[in-house]
Amino acid sequence: MMTSWIKFLLGLQEPQQRAQALAFERSRQATPAVRRSLDDVVRALDNGDSVSVFELPDRRVNISRKLLFRHAVLLGQTGGGKTMTAMSLLIAALDQALDASVLSGKPLGIEITVIDIKDDIHRFKQRIAAIYLAASTAKREVMRSAFHLIQWKSSGITLLPLLVPRPGLSIEYVAELQADIVVQTSPSDWSDSLRFLLFQMFRLLLHHDFGFDGPTVIVILTDEAFRLSLTMTLPADLAEFFTRLLQLMAPQTIAAFIRRVLIFCAYREAALSICLPWTIARDLQLPTDAPIVLADCGSRSLLPPNVALAVANALITELLLAARSRDPRVLQITYIEEALYLLSLLPSLRQRVLDALRLLRSSNSFVWFSAQSFDGFPRPSVAEILNNIGWMVAFQSRSDVAEVLFPQMLVSPGDVRSKTDRKDDFAAQLASLPPQEAVLWVKPEPAIRVRSVDVQSPSVTTGISEKELEDIFDRELTPRSTVSLDRAESLMAEWRAAHLPQAPKGKQHDTAQASLRSLLGLGDPP
Repeated sequence: MMTSWIKFLLGLQEPQQRAQALAFERSRQATPAVRRSLDDVVRALDNGDSVSVFELPDRRVNISRKLLFRHAVLLGQTGGGKTMTAMSLLIAALDQALDASVLSGKPLGIEITVIDIKDDIHRFKQRIAAIYLAASTAKREVMRSAFHLIQWKSSGITLLPLLVPRPGLSIEYVAELQADIVVQTSPSDWSDSLRFLLFQMFRLLLHHDFGFDGPTVIVILTDEAFRLSLTMTLPADLAEFFTRLLQLMAPQTIAAFIRRVLIFCAYREAALSICLPWTIARDLQLPTDAPIVLADCGSRSLLPPNVALAVANALITELLLAARSRDPRVLQITYIEEALYLLSLLPSLRQRVLDALRLLRSSNSFVWFSAQSFDGFPRPSVAEILNNIGWMVAFQSRSDVAEVLFPQMLVSPGDVRSKTDRKDDFAAQLASLPPQEAVLWVKPEPAIRVRSVDVQSPSVTTGISEKELEDIFDRELTPRSTVSLDRAESLMAEWRAAHLPQAPKGKQHDTAQASLRSLLGLGDPP
């Protein structure tokens, strides 16, 4: 009886205790505006090993590298200064690591990946080329092995196969990830049957080190003898599926699948880059293990938008997979331009990234998200990012960004306005900030108003045109990153001749057409 009475009394207090616990957790997650001086905040940000890319009217703002090298968000409208700020921070970290490598003789102690769907890679190339021109002979030598460029231009393309076996991961897991990438970024709709066939096809291609190109897929699906020969070394369930393919899949489904593959690989640059067998890229010994990677997935590239998205998706997914086994002693920063827009288009990728933020942090790997605003991004996802970041900077931004930053702002001791008045004024100021001016919030300190420092154009400091600087970067630092389209086409033709059944010369088109008509039950052409 006494025990029941105690439980009853404790039960009365339970709602109050839950409320107190919730309030405590909220207080831990939010950094309330604190009535401290600006000097206090500036001093707290600097511990000696600092970077200076922001300033106040009367001084520079030095920020500890330890505080900066965390997950971060950079927000603002186009032209506000977020890309230049990110570039200044990354270039400063890179330059310091290069100097340290020259002095110690050790490998570069940092890994940086820039994934750009916006067209800003050329700015990074120009800044790095300027460093190269001013560098010592020893530093230039280190730089020549430090970079890998991923791009698709008329001068050359990067071979970046979509299907690559991953050590420690099953073929089924890799096949599912890559099928998801294709389905999310394809301009075509994929039914459950089509997606399942895609998954099974990726399993087969991975088992045989084949690429995901149209001719290979067509031969597998239309040449029964060749298909059956491939099943000999497949797992039992996969072998049975492709042995009984025409019984399990309607001809119309197979034809629809082929159409989607041909659409995805329609562009020559895509077919010769992400659709080719991974063994071709391996044999060329591309600098894929270089610590600094610049990936140009913007509109300046020759890739169609959907394939560029697939490349960005694959690169980010690869970074997440590699985080489990990377050396945590080496700092890694991944800067994703227009990240929230990209993740809003690709829900599965968004979930993978959010799920991995804590794992990345424990492996000394950090993501810097660049975006114009939080607008249109799911609120739970915004909350997850804000809970995991170490700092945030907002240039000219919308009201949704003001809602996040206002509670964190440093409050001037002489400001006696109401909270509502201060909030309205802050939102108006943030929406009309001139270029380079921003609000900086470095946890656990309050947010402060700053300005990004002026950065001279590399073409001004070197006296060399922007185009020449980019050519220097390509020629001196990443000559092995790309191959010509003709060379890639020749390599692909050699591979097909060695691995695919060949029709009599001059009959390839007729044979493929007859196979497809037979598959669809249409009979011989008239």
